[in-house]
Amino acid sequence: MLIFLLISSSILSAVTERFSNIKTLECAFVETLEIETWSIYFSGLVFISRNGSRIEVEEPDKQIIIFKEDSVFIYIEKDNRLDKTIAPMSLSRLIFSPLDYYNIDSTIAGWTYLSAKEDIFSYPLSVFFNEEYFPEKIRFTQEGVEGRFRFFKYKINPDLPDGIFSIDSLL
Repeated sequence: MLIFLLISSSILSAVTERFSNIKTLECAFVETLEIETWSIYFSGLVFISRNGSRIEVEEPDKQIIIFKEDSVFIYIEKDNRLDKTIAPMSLSRLIFSPLDYYNIDSTIAGWTYLSAKEDIFSYPLSVFFNEEYFPEKIRFTQEGVEGRFRFFKYKINPDLPDGIFSIDSLL
């Protein structure tokens, strides 16, 4: 048990250390959501800072998703609609300060199983960190939906436009 705690703690500590000098991060993603026999795929770009995250979905329909604290704002281009909901997961928290927000339940075959320290997050996560401690894959199950993310083509400290994490940028 002590060995597990040391290994587990060192994983999130290594993630925190890796990102200590990084201000922003950009990467591409593919997401799959499955419920029973139905699947939907999303792809696009993710922009992450310590203060928020922005996901630009290109496929299947253009969407912009901004995470600010415990809220998520979703702009659906084809409907010209902006929705707000509670954020079930925060990429900026997972990357920049995982020790503050997550507990490690176990580590198996390279996967780190996390649960949130606060009840605001409604489901546990499985994260596969690559050798540079970037989250390469994330899996979750919530209310019968299985979700999988894959992240790639990382850019460290890219120049991002002012206001990219602002809700005003959606309107």
